Amino acid sequence: MIEDPRFMKGEDRLKHRQEFNQIIEEYLAKAPAEDWLELFHVEDIMAGPINTIDKVVIDPQVKARNMILNLPHPLGGEVRLVGNPMKMEGIEEDKYTAPPTMGQHNDEILKGLLKYSDDQIARMREEEQRHALELIARLQKTAGDAAIRVLEKEVERQKQED
Repeated sequence: MIEDPRFMKGEDRLKHRQEFNQIIEEYLAKAPAEDWLELFHVEDIMAGPINTIDKVVIDPQVKARNMILNLPHPLGGEVRLVGNPMKMEGIEEDKYTAPPTMGQHNDEILKGLLKYSDDQIARMREEEQRHALELIARLQKTAGDAAIRVLEKEVERQKQED
């Protein structure tokens, strides 16, 4: 390929990109990726594998950088999350938490950030209950009983929180 005029210069390789890629792919298919990566490393050529998820989660670098987190979830069990790739001094990785449950921070946001009064929040919740019941009635006509049970559980959970 070095002597092939189609690939001598960058613009030539670009012009003949399909042929170039086909030749490279056919050649790379002759050996496993690990062999190529080892050779590239020896030759000081920057390269790395494109891993599938099952290989990513066991990769030594992923483990060393604490990139897969198992965090307790308030609804039970653990949730597996991707860690923050930005590692900075002062960020305590043991302070990570699972994603919030639906509505978990509503009061905090409504009162603290949006400065809603308790009366405003109470009116919003009453309106929310009315709309939830309307939605349940509409879903019964279209979606069936399984969707209704999910919504009913959510409405009941919200009532218990209030």
